[in-house]
Amino acid sequence: MILNVAKIICAEQWRYWMRTKVAATVLLLGAMLTIAALVVNAFHIDEAAAEQSVFGGLTASSCHTYAVSSLIFSRSTDRAATAAMLGLELSFPKPVRPGSVLTLRDACTEKRLSRSRPGFGVLKSRTTLVDQERDEVFVMTSSYLVECRPGT
Repeated sequence: MILNVAKIICAEQWRYWMRTKVAATVLLLGAMLTIAALVVNAFHIDEAAAEQSVFGGLTASSCHTYAVSSLIFSRSTDRAATAAMLGLELSFPKPVRPGSVLTLRDACTEKRLSRSRPGFGVLKSRTTLVDQERDEVFVMTSSYLVECRPGT
């Protein structure tokens, strides 16, 4: 197993709206159908049912879309020195289709020193997956408890 060696970024080193473009991936139909088989909605695995659905065709499940974002993020070369996840909000504004080319982007939207835990900061971020048309298909806002460098 090859582990990704990431550059760890402490809380005070993040800048507001510091953006990272992590990577892109193509959502393949076979992989999408394999994962969708675990989901009970027919419009994720049956083309005829999908055509009749509100989506008008096959779509990736929200679980699959989130998993893809997690996989891409895990390959990032820049990572916060995260101690704990504090909060998470997800939205899926546009369906993901077979063949979609998905790119993950992450931006720091807020940072402060922790009031209750010396040596830690709180970061808030906005993470998006965009498709080949640059439309957002996944939006995650999250907050983390992040280690500070010694002496901060």
